[in-house]
Amino acid sequence: MWGSLSNKGGINGTPRVTSKDVQLNIWETGSYANPTDMYNAGFDLINTLYTNYIVPGNTAGEGSYGDYRSLGAIYRNWRPNVISNFTAKAGDDQMLGGCYALWHDNIDTRANGNSEYDSFVRFLQPLPAYSAKLWGEASKEYDAFAELADKTGTAPGTKIISEVDSIGKEAAKYTFDESMEQDASGNGYDLTEMKNVEQVSSDTGKALQLKGGESYAESPLDVFGSGASLTMKVKMDADAEGEQILCESKDAFGTYGTYAIKAVQKNTGKVGFSREGYDYSFNYTLPKGKWMELMFCGGNNTAELYVNGELVDNNPDMYFENHPDRELTAALPSNIKKVVTLMIPFGRVGSTTKSFKGQIDSVTVGKELEINDERGLIPQNEMEASACSEANQSGNEGPARFVLDGNPDTFWHSNWSNDLSLSDEDHHKVSLTFKDGNPRTVAKLTYLPRQDRNNGRILQYRVLVEKADGTTVTVADGEWADNASRKTAVFDPVEAGKVTLKIDESIGDNVGVHGTIAELNLYEQTEVFNGEKLQEELNKYADFKEGEYTDISWKAFMDVRETVLAVINKPDSTEEECLYACEKLQQAVEKLTVKPIENKLSDAVKEAEQADAGDYTSEGFAEYQAEAENLKNILSNPNATEEQKIEAWNSLQTKKAELVNISEIKKAVAEEADVSGCTYASAETYKKALADAKNILAKPNATKTEIDTALAALRRAEEELAPKTVDDTEMIKAVKDAENQLKDTSGYTEESVEALKKALSEALSVLRNPAAAQPEIDKALKKLRETKLVKETSGGTVQPNPQPTPPGSQPTPSPEPQPKVPAKDTVAVSKDKVLEFKVTKSDAKDGTVTVSKLRNKNAKRVKIPATVVIDGYTFKVTAIQGKVFQKCKKLASVELGSNVASIGSNAFFGSKKLKTVILKGTKVPKLSGKKVFKGTAVKCKVTVPKKMSKKQFKALKTKFRKAGMSKKVVYKQK
Repeated sequence: MWGSLSNKGGINGTPRVTSKDVQLNIWETGSYANPTDMYNAGFDLINTLYTNYIVPGNTAGEGSYGDYRSLGAIYRNWRPNVISNFTAKAGDDQMLGGCYALWHDNIDTRANGNSEYDSFVRFLQPLPAYSAKLWGEASKEYDAFAELADKTGTAPGTKIISEVDSIGKEAAKYTFDESMEQDASGNGYDLTEMKNVEQVSSDTGKALQLKGGESYAESPLDVFGSGASLTMKVKMDADAEGEQILCESKDAFGTYGTYAIKAVQKNTGKVGFSREGYDYSFNYTLPKGKWMELMFCGGNNTAELYVNGELVDNNPDMYFENHPDRELTAALPSNIKKVVTLMIPFGRVGSTTKSFKGQIDSVTVGKELEINDERGLIPQNEMEASACSEANQSGNEGPARFVLDGNPDTFWHSNWSNDLSLSDEDHHKVSLTFKDGNPRTVAKLTYLPRQDRNNGRILQYRVLVEKADGTTVTVADGEWADNASRKTAVFDPVEAGKVTLKIDESIGDNVGVHGTIAELNLYEQTEVFNGEKLQEELNKYADFKEGEYTDISWKAFMDVRETVLAVINKPDSTEEECLYACEKLQQAVEKLTVKPIENKLSDAVKEAEQADAGDYTSEGFAEYQAEAENLKNILSNPNATEEQKIEAWNSLQTKKAELVNISEIKKAVAEEADVSGCTYASAETYKKALADAKNILAKPNATKTEIDTALAALRRAEEELAPKTVDDTEMIKAVKDAENQLKDTSGYTEESVEALKKALSEALSVLRNPAAAQPEIDKALKKLRETKLVKETSGGTVQPNPQPTPPGSQPTPSPEPQPKVPAKDTVAVSKDKVLEFKVTKSDAKDGTVTVSKLRNKNAKRVKIPATVVIDGYTFKVTAIQGKVFQKCKKLASVELGSNVASIGSNAFFGSKKLKTVILKGTKVPKLSGKKVFKGTAVKCKVTVPKKMSKKQFKALKTKFRKAGMSKKVVYKQK
């Protein structure tokens, strides 16, 4: 029960309450519930003292009934067994613990705009400290504890402060030029369900037309918390009437409707937003029939509207559902502040009820990248601080030196007894100088506001640098958000003898007068951190093994790893994006949790039991299984020692490491290539590599080196298979016939045997020459056929060996007239019957064709040759027609010949299994549209020749990404 018995006449008052099995929340120690009396009476106590109360929106800072509770103050000073002047023994059975309370007093006529998000962040801030102190005294220094709390964050699946996963500052971007749904950010957040919308022509290209009422395009995203922004270029129709919703959340908040951003707010007719019963209106009316760019920036108690790049309003009017016609700002008491927190709702563009009526040219969802980049930090003990004025030290506030003490809970405070206006250039500033007297080249300043309340918090600032020659220049100026997080000012590197932070606007109980700073830091210029540096950082963790860590922490690490790879492969990644990805990677590494030893051992046995024998050489697999069985037996033995368990586990890991995986080479052998349409030389090389691979597979103890060598040779031979440019079918038959004759030459003259060997050698030489023309083939074939083995006779005479014409072959015909060059639009079929080609340029020497059709829809691997032969003429394959490979369910690999220069729209769209793309040319093909590779495998691998220039390789990544390739694609030069 709520502790108020002292107020009701004590424990013997009316009605009388017995203490047996009764728990009291002790919230006040004076007249309501004296804790000593309650304890002595036998009640169980819960420390709920009012100093632990939070009332969102109150102006009392972080004190009793304040807007927040201080994490540091609780961690350092609060103990659950101490209730004002009463102290129970630690572990006392009557002292059950403590709690803190969050009271929503500011509602109805006192409604101040507080949202579910605002309540949660206030509840979350002190939670780690209360949780830790309920178990005992502080076990860490506060800084280490605060860092741990920050890293721990919220529970998995907490959506109320959700952040969108993104590889950069643009979380989602839609231009509507190529299609209505495509996300151009590289994150893959394509719009999904469309209702009552269309793609229309606009002044600058294409736009999304919303039609009012129920009209929307749904996204895979929803509502974002602090640090998000939304930019929309819009033109409202002339006949648009009433409320106009630009975007909204997927779900309604109780009976109050969706979170929504509006081009026209109800009642006011101005641009605004609505959430949880509150309707906010910015001081701006959107004109009709005119293109305007609106940017909404949201966050904790932040709501900003920019129009065409200019800030229009950051203090919107506020209305509440219960009092829709009454603006509440002026009505709030002085001890209650207005809360304007803007969440960015992006469940759909438009609305299911009152959609915007007009055109949208573009939409971008932005994400603030919070980076804790400490590179180049100048140690605080190498600097000195001075200020315009400073208050006398009182506890943790006062002198300027506090800005360099590394303690976030101490702070400089200007002399509040004689503060002057901020407009005075000589006042409200703190300067940093270097103790050694030597100037430093600085490029960044960070400022941490005081942490216990907002009094003196800096909103507008300037950074002034005094150079070695005594001149002073302004290197940075701007605005900082009204919150307690660390702020940053970045500027061009400058040699500085003194750096001054000038306060141009601050807030607090005497606005524009007080100034406070908890910490200041300066940073020197550092080396640019780019994709190469990020790759080096990622390489540090290449040897990390999944089995060593818990499933949840490993999955989180791998998810971050995929994002890091996407940033590395993104050709236009900024330094900020690379640093952000690196920080996320380091956080994921720090959160990797090593499995408990028993789980680790049993998981190793389970992994061995689930291994597929067909994936490994037989001898190695048998040894691996034997070690797994041994470990299993040891684990089931209650008398087994830890040393025995670890030794058995190590033996199992050794055998696991020695396993030789043959799954890839088995797959390559099973997917034997059809070489009927390939040149003799490339086909023979492939056949030999295939035979070698089969022989290696048959070895029960084949080594990894043998497997890798054979697989590499087979893949190389397959990649180098070249399409025929001549007809050598009869030549191949004649060669085989000659080889058969030479297997047994007994009874034939030596001269005829040597002659046939020579003719065969010449024929093979021609066959193996990729540049051999048809006349050379025909000439060598004629000579081979005319060369006969001659039998020896006992009478001293010899008879030519009568050689019948091989079945199916005919004597070389007399030359016939040269056929005509195939005309434009002539269709030809590849020798393997997989592809159709269409002539695009008819020319005897420079003819070209396009790939016009895939005849075999079940093809898994497709090779597009560099050239094809039609009626004896060689044509370059220079293009792939649009939609040729669209939605090919089984297509897994495609090779683009060296002459392919353009690929049509939707060429590979929806081919979900396409995970290998090989380019043989050194120039990037022209890609038509944004869906050429849309819907292909997420983890696709694109391989290009080593000879491709860096410029072309970079352009390739950009073009393929814009053509729909996944952000997780891996590009490789080979």
